[in-house]
Amino acid sequence: MEKRGFSLIEIIIAMTIMAIVISVAIPSFVEFRKKREVKAASKIMIEIFKRASSSAKLKKTDHYVVFDKEGHALKIVEESESLIDAVRYETIDDWVYLPGQIKYSIQGNIIRKIPLPDDKSPAVLVKVIKFDKTTGLVSGALVTVFFKDKPVITLSEGVIKYV
Repeated sequence: MEKRGFSLIEIIIAMTIMAIVISVAIPSFVEFRKKREVKAASKIMIEIFKRASSSAKLKKTDHYVVFDKEGHALKIVEESESLIDAVRYETIDDWVYLPGQIKYSIQGNIIRKIPLPDDKSPAVLVKVIKFDKTTGLVSGALVTVFFKDKPVITLSEGVIKYV
C-alpha cells in the first residue's frame, strides 16, 4: 500500500513547532520595529536641530525649534516670525511629523510663556529650544529628548548628541 500525505501527528508536531517559532519571533520583530522608529525619529529631530543651528548662524537671527503640545511634531521658526503664529496649527505644512506612533517628551529650560494678542486669552506655554544668532548654539541649559521615557538626544551648548 502506497502512503500519501502526512499523518495527523506529523501535522500537529509541525504546527506546534511553527507556533513556538512565531511566538518567539513576533516580540523580537515588534521590538526591532519600535527601535527603528525611534532611531528614524531621532535622526529627523537631530537634522532639524542642525538645520536651525546653521540657519541661525547664516541668517544672523535667533532661530527656535517649537514643539507641538501632543509630542508628535516640531518646526523651525525664525526670530522675525511670531512665536504666537508658530504654535497655531493653521500652517500645518510647516510642521515635521515624526514617523509611526513615536511621541517625545522634553526636559530642560525650554518652556516659554507666549502672550496671545487678545487680552481675553491666557498666555500659552510652549516648549521651545533657542539657537543663538551669533554662534548657532543652544541657548540655555541642557535639553534632553525622551522617547518612551528613554533619553535619546541631548543638546547642550552646541553639542547635539544621539544617546
